[in-house]
Order: sequence, then C-alpha cells, then structure tokens
Amino acid sequence: MYLDIRLMKVTEFDAWDAFTYATPGGSIFSTAEYLDVLCSCTGDSFSIAAIQHEGKFLGGIALYEIRGRWGTVISPRSLLAHNGFFYNVGESKYPSRQESMARGQQQAILECVENSGYGSICIKCRPDIRDVRTFLDRGWTVLPTYSYAVELD
Repeated sequence: MYLDIRLMKVTEFDAWDAFTYATPGGSIFSTAEYLDVLCSCTGDSFSIAAIQHEGKFLGGIALYEIRGRWGTVISPRSLLAHNGFFYNVGESKYPSRQESMARGQQQAILECVENSGYGSICIKCRPDIRDVRTFLDRGWTVLPTYSYAVELD
C-alpha cells in the first residue's frame, strides 16, 4: 500500500482536526486548533505531518517546534502532555495486518520527521503506542514515562 506523508497546509487543518477527534489515538494535543493557541502564547510554531492513502487520513504527528541555539527542536513542554503520533490501523480484524499497517505508518512518520532538518527530536507518545521496535531499528532511544489521567466530571 502506498502511503503519502506530507506537511499539511493551513487550509487543511480543519479536516486534520476532525480526523484527530474521530480517531481513538488522537487527542486535543495533536489538533491545529490547540497548537495554534499554545504557539500564540509561547511564540513557538508548529507543523503537522499527515499520512494519507487515496486522500483519506490514516495518521500523523503534530510537531511543536521550539527555536533554540542549535536549531529548531521538537519537544513536549508544559501544557503539551504528549506530542507523539497516532494512526488508524484500518478495518482489518487480523492482528498481523494491523501490526503491519502500524509499523508501516510508524516508519513513514519517522522518515518524514528525520528528514525535516530538526536539531533534535523528542516525541512523547500516548500509551496506546506499545510496539517501539520501529524506533529502536532506526537508532532512536526509547524511555518509558508515566502520567496520570484524572476524570474531571
């Protein structure tokens, strides 16, 4: 399956946000709407790399960009609990096909991010990303982190 991964245009952000809210692994921290407000307060910037197949979103990553002494870096920060990618593994009921789709999307996202010229990249994924072999295969360092989710209602 051919996966198209590219940086989104501002005119596509509404469609991205709708996809993010409709996908189980998506969160408000990956929406252009949230990142736009955060960046307007911090002076930083963001971009979104999305994976599409035949014009349909499959996944992607919202990249919070901090300009620093050593170039632009990707990193989580206060008020940005996670900045990792998420994806939809499709409608297959077969775990092997879902695993194959997940690994293919991880590879596409990592290749896009690695080739974007950032000085440093730190991605904090949501807990539903359990298989980190793709990161390890590409020479990334993988460390566990923990947080708590508290119901507010």
